[in-house]
Amino acid sequence: ALHIDFHNLMPKLAPHAFKSIECIHGDGGAGSIRITHFPEGSPIKFMKHKIDELDADNLSCKFTMIEGDVLSEKLDSIVTEVKFE
Repeated sequence: ALHIDFHNLMPKLAPHAFKSIECIHGDGGAGSIRITHFPEGSPIKFMKHKIDELDADNLSCKFTMIEGDVLSEKLDSIVTEVKFE
């Protein structure tokens, strides 16, 4: 639930850290793109992630940050893999 419903849960659980998270392409599964907006005053304004893999049965996911303030001229993307055990 943490990753599948991340866009709904995190702005409610941590409004000081997340202003909004919305799926701008796809249905939330692999291939979907989400944009995260951070509250005013945060050093980071936004991040855009593409969900590469989402395996609910094995509690794992892989996603790539494709845009955002964290990326610099030296970084094109950041890939993150998460597995819960």
